[in-house]
Amino acid sequence: MNFQRELFSFSKDRAFVVVTDIANYYDSISYVHLRNVIAPIAGVEECVLDMLIYVLSSLLWQPDYMPSIEIGLPQINLDAPRLLAHCFLYELDAFLASDSNRDFVRFMDDIDIGVDTLADAKRVLKSVDLVLQTRQVRLNSGKTLILKQAEALRHFRVMENARLDVMKSRVDRKRRAGANTDL
Repeated sequence: MNFQRELFSFSKDRAFVVVTDIANYYDSISYVHLRNVIAPIAGVEECVLDMLIYVLSSLLWQPDYMPSIEIGLPQINLDAPRLLAHCFLYELDAFLASDSNRDFVRFMDDIDIGVDTLADAKRVLKSVDLVLQTRQVRLNSGKTLILKQAEALRHFRVMENARLDVMKSRVDRKRRAGANTDL
């Protein structure tokens, strides 16, 4: 699924779009909850999960004088922590997909939801926050917006992105034809 294409699609189709993100996402992920999420997915022995948690906690910077806490994924340039952070929200994905009266896309902790009424928007925000609370993470209220369709189209710059797509396809077509595309 293409995140941007899906988002642009329901930005045009739904009356309201909820834009939100999770506060301090990587720093708030509990290893206990992470283990509970990935254990049934991974299908590996407990000792492998123990090693994973040990390695993750070793990669986090913590002061030597403080006891080790099992919260927070390292934010390093590796795919593994990102994959684990993504898996951590599978329960949220299942909840959002369970209702055909809304559309959603999620990229890591950025969540966009298309709904038809303002009441639906408020209801889904409340429900999403409750689902996240079970994992001890919260929505970032400072980055949470409920946008009307016209506002969403401006916010996501749908028209500008469409123009860029047209320009890109023209340049690609000229390159395939062997034409010079230098300025």
